[in-house]
Amino acid sequence: MRKRKSTTMQTSDIKTDEFKRIVDSLQFDFNTIKLATSNFSSDYKVGEGGFGEVYKVIYLNLLYPSN
Repeated sequence: MRKRKSTTMQTSDIKTDEFKRIVDSLQFDFNTIKLATSNFSSDYKVGEGGFGEVYKVIYLNLLYPSN
């Protein structure tokens, strides 16, 4: 049986500027997160991790329109 090739992207595979752009695009300000979790409502809490509570978010197309 052949071993499947890993599809995980390594940081060394991406230019530093491109990596920084990707990481920066994954960051949101506190008010955006607060809005997307309905003010950290317990209805949206899915559990706890090593750094605290984990919430699901509501995708806010109004904040990030596709146009």
